[in-house]
Amino acid sequence: MLSRQQKWDRRYLRLARELASFSKDPSTGVGCIVADEDGDIIAATFNGLPRGVHDSVDRLSNRDLKYRMIEHAERNATRVATKKGGDAAGTTFYVYPFQPCGPCAAHLAQHKVKRIVSVHAEDAGLIARWSEDITLANQIYREAGICLDLYFAAFLDLEDDA
Repeated sequence: MLSRQQKWDRRYLRLARELASFSKDPSTGVGCIVADEDGDIIAATFNGLPRGVHDSVDRLSNRDLKYRMIEHAERNATRVATKKGGDAAGTTFYVYPFQPCGPCAAHLAQHKVKRIVSVHAEDAGLIARWSEDITLANQIYREAGICLDLYFAAFLDLEDDA
């Protein structure tokens, strides 16, 4: 039986998974939901090129260029959450398909995010590309006192009465 918190974690991670499908990034779409301390969604975003910037296949297929141009879902979510005078302090970020990278972890720590919820990376190529960043991110979470809760991907497909 899942706890009440686990049920909400699963629901928000499912939403983040759906948002990841909105991304035009051909290798890794990332979705992010931000919930405030009451559990209200205050941002729902995905990774992509900045607004007004042409997201051509050529740009998105060139990994080096893409990484220099793309806005990560977590930074997008912070922008939305704080857009109208809001604050990301004390919030929970639900990120799919894997936890935030090192630079995003630093960004979230700077905004005093309380908790990160994500899934364990399972794709071998993704793990190889991001393992150094994930190690750095984990160090930032520990030092900044940010709670990191990771679930296995199968958790998202459990029946609702589980």
